[in-house]
Amino acid sequence: MNLYRIMIVDDEEEIRLGIIKKIDWEANGFIVVGDAENGQDALEKAEKLQPDVIMTDIKMPFMDGLELGKKLVELMPSTKIIVFSGCDDFEYAHKAIKINVVEYVLKPINSAELIEVLVRLKEQLDREYNEKRNLETLYKHYIKSLPVIREQFLVGAIEGRINEEQWHEQMEELGIDFKYKHLTAGIIQADGTLSFEENLNSFSAQKESALTPISIKKIVDENMGKYCKFISFIYSGMVIVMGNFEKKEDILLFIKGINEVCKVYKRIMGLTISAGIGYVYSNPSQIRFSYRTAQNALDYRFILGAGKAIYIDDVEPDNSIHLQLDEREERSMLNAIKISSENEISEG
Repeated sequence: MNLYRIMIVDDEEEIRLGIIKKIDWEANGFIVVGDAENGQDALEKAEKLQPDVIMTDIKMPFMDGLELGKKLVELMPSTKIIVFSGCDDFEYAHKAIKINVVEYVLKPINSAELIEVLVRLKEQLDREYNEKRNLETLYKHYIKSLPVIREQFLVGAIEGRINEEQWHEQMEELGIDFKYKHLTAGIIQADGTLSFEENLNSFSAQKESALTPISIKKIVDENMGKYCKFISFIYSGMVIVMGNFEKKEDILLFIKGINEVCKVYKRIMGLTISAGIGYVYSNPSQIRFSYRTAQNALDYRFILGAGKAIYIDDVEPDNSIHLQLDEREERSMLNAIKISSENEISEG
């Protein structure tokens, strides 16, 4: 059984000891962790003992029960307060309500009445404890799941399933600090990657194929931060790196960072990796176009050579025509195609 910690505060030692001996605390779900002779003494001890409940007299020297209650609300707001006092202290009782006192007990304290108070209080503490435990469990599960949730969101972005509004709503919640306007996508892949059929025929090849993107991502995460804001994730056996920068020309820093990753990987692993980097966009919903053009750039490694970063604008300058529609235009075009309206297609 979970025992809640309680402290007894009264300026008369005889009363404190009498209350402590009056009932079986553990049988009622509590354990007395300490006592104090005034509010100041109680405050100092409470900070060390961290009681769940403080049971205090109102009238005491140095610091009375009401002043103690005010201090506790500030310093230990979750601590419950039980006030006990004489029957002529009604005005004090009224003031006690304002400092979150959960119970008010009249002197002389009756054992049966005190047990009733403790039963009610334990029920309240149990509810709060269970709620807190459930919230903590959910939060731990969320934190544990966050990398997966983040990856699913980013995959949705490069696949064109995330619009601009969703992007801005989710990025902060997912802990991705992309505050600048310009975005790009890069793809990094090991050179000489085995075909699907070759992987099927070799367990060691399957294992190596699975571990390679992990090792690449680790080097990306260790080296890219000094060049720009970025995030990386694994997708279809490749490492995707999204970059975020204030000025469009800062793409040069992104390229420099990816090139360093390629060099570091070769130095550490003795193997080459290549990267394709897509065009820079300012609309988050267009990150899918950057991803697609990064794929195109990566294919140029067979012509330009492997082991380095290839920027699409260096091989396919952006003065050529690219059909890149925004979400509204794309939906309009698709709807027009579905109803086979040549006029709508030509006007879209």
